[in-house]
Amino acid sequence: FGQNDRPGPVAEQWRVFGGSAYASNNIVTGNRVGTDIDSKYLIPNGQVAIGVGLNARDTRIGGPGTEGNIVGGASGKDWPFGIVVGTINDAASVDSIPHNIKIEGNWVGISTSSTQIPNGYGIYVRNAADTVIGGDTATKGNVVANNSLDGIRLFKELTTDSTVQNNFVGVLPDGNT
Repeated sequence: FGQNDRPGPVAEQWRVFGGSAYASNNIVTGNRVGTDIDSKYLIPNGQVAIGVGLNARDTRIGGPGTEGNIVGGASGKDWPFGIVVGTINDAASVDSIPHNIKIEGNWVGISTSSTQIPNGYGIYVRNAADTVIGGDTATKGNVVANNSLDGIRLFKELTTDSTVQNNFVGVLPDGNT
């Protein structure tokens, strides 16, 4: 999925999950979710802007430069997630949780022009293995700001072997808020 503008109000803008089979090698890049095409205005989109769920494997959300997604407007009452990886309920098993998910180069809760487009949670990982948020270089880092709850949250016992590296949380890449 790439190069899409999804300003909708819909419950979930992008969702990758396998159901009873695996959804593998998906890439979600270059999208604007919860904002207009110029990323100047917030357009609330419901509960989940980008979600990766059960049986997803080897998925990349974002990337360097224009491959990064601009994600905002997830403000639903129960699950207000900009980017969510994992399961919302506790019915997951080690075999069914998402594995090897990379979240890199995204702007979450703020646009590249510094417009505030808040979510409840910026990036939320619950019951997922081998998730990388950011990466080993600054170009893989996410900018996460202006979310009303946690900027980045890793949660639940099946969340294992995660890496959070080279992100800008609560500040812009130049170090300013």
